[in-house]
Amino acid sequence: MAPMADTTRSWPRALALVAVAAVLGGAGLAACGDEGSGDDEVSEAPRPSAAEASEGFCREMARLGGERPEAYVGSDEHIADTEALLEVAPDDVRDDVELYLDFLRSGAITDDPASKDREGWPADVQAATRSIQDAQTETC
Repeated sequence: MAPMADTTRSWPRALALVAVAAVLGGAGLAACGDEGSGDDEVSEAPRPSAAEASEGFCREMARLGGERPEAYVGSDEHIADTEALLEVAPDDVRDDVELYLDFLRSGAITDDPASKDREGWPADVQAATRSIQDAQTETC
């Protein structure tokens, strides 16, 4: 019989095992022109300065610290937290947070505990979560 999964996860562990978002994931921050307007330009929300991004990123990562129930992984709350992280992610980790958010939104994480284990995630998502953790270590 396989060992039972923990029922709670700290944010760093959840990020390592599931998500930066995922907590980590983004509010999109890119918006397309009105549908049917013929305007195919993509506009991006103004980006904070590097210092503001670093401060916001560290503040958001600190807010996400602590224990979370296993049900948090891949939940709507997890996606929203990852969207908030994307809003303040420094440029050097932004693509990783976006990739992680896309994974969370994909529905790949289900009620099956195995889907919440990072070991089973695609290699690029695993690498993105490690990069987010590394950015936290280096920046904060």
